[in-house]
Amino acid sequence: MHRTIARQVVPFALVVPFLSLFGGCGTSVVLGESVEAGAPPSFTSPDAGAASLDAGLTRYCPSNKCPEGFTTCPSSVFACDVNLQTDINNCGACGSQCAKLQTVEEVECVDGRCVVVCDPYGNMDCDGIADNGCETPRSDSKNCGACGNVCSDPERPCLRLDDDSYQCGCPAGLTLCDGRCVDLSTDDGNCGACGTRCASEGDGGPRPTNMYYGCTTSECGHLKCNQHTADCDHDTETGCEVFLGSTENCGACGHACAPGQGCFLNFSGRYECRCAEGQTSCNGACVDLATDANNCGSCGYRCGTNGICTFGTCSRECPIGKADCNGNAADGCEVNTQSDPRNCGGCGIVCDAIDGQACVGGRCTVEPCAEDDGGTLAR
Repeated sequence: MHRTIARQVVPFALVVPFLSLFGGCGTSVVLGESVEAGAPPSFTSPDAGAASLDAGLTRYCPSNKCPEGFTTCPSSVFACDVNLQTDINNCGACGSQCAKLQTVEEVECVDGRCVVVCDPYGNMDCDGIADNGCETPRSDSKNCGACGNVCSDPERPCLRLDDDSYQCGCPAGLTLCDGRCVDLSTDDGNCGACGTRCASEGDGGPRPTNMYYGCTTSECGHLKCNQHTADCDHDTETGCEVFLGSTENCGACGHACAPGQGCFLNFSGRYECRCAEGQTSCNGACVDLATDANNCGSCGYRCGTNGICTFGTCSRECPIGKADCNGNAADGCEVNTQSDPRNCGGCGIVCDAIDGQACVGGRCTVEPCAEDDGGTLAR
């Protein structure tokens, strides 16, 4: 007895990958009933006793119709090879190209509409008009850090904080002095009150290495370390002997960055470790050495044209959706297996040319057959 799945309607999108496993519509596929709940599907060729299984099943045949969202444009190489939901040259309609902006922002086609891609730390697109890019600064009092976030109190304007976030007014414990949130107990230019500046030379006597006189407990005249240095051995005679911009002491004494991380200055002027686990800092950028074709295995090692990086090693394997079907290294991965009906999903996988069957997403398209048209069964 063949085990099959319980009765259910199989959506069109799911039928396509099922049929591709059996070379298109040349072989019949039956999805029937099961006496076991949760039993895996079984694919069988109909035999003399299979007629009773046909009841309620739908036959699928090769189709030249494009699935929803796809179409054939005048610029198309193959039928149904344009996705109107994501193609920036045909966004929402054939020939509707997302304009290239004069600004630094990029434009993408999302759900058939041109959308500006803004820097998560830069300006925002609050008017929804793609042509003028990301026009709104995050420091805008009517859009403080997010579109529509209004700072209504003049005494609490929109401010950029040390962690690169924005908010209306200073955080608790800080005071707004000349547009900056400062700690009056330690700020050398606003010691105890806005505008009270400490003299770094003190009484003019000798100072330990990398040290100066500044503000502590809201009073001037206290020895402090120069910027980006620290007194890690707690010995005033040696001064502030450690540079805080190294991976061994990043921002603080003994604060070592994880392997592969780098030590960078943030917006607030402090050093911090960057790059997530599994990434490495290469020339100030965080990359994955296992997959980055421009930094494969080590920083700066490029895989070259059409090369990909896999597990930190360069290879000539083609990226997803591409294939080298002619074996010629000169033209690289020359075939688009997502839309080529002669190589649909892989080299040599041919869709039904007589019926004009299209290739969409690496699968030959099908549709319910006309009556008495044969085809493949599915429930």
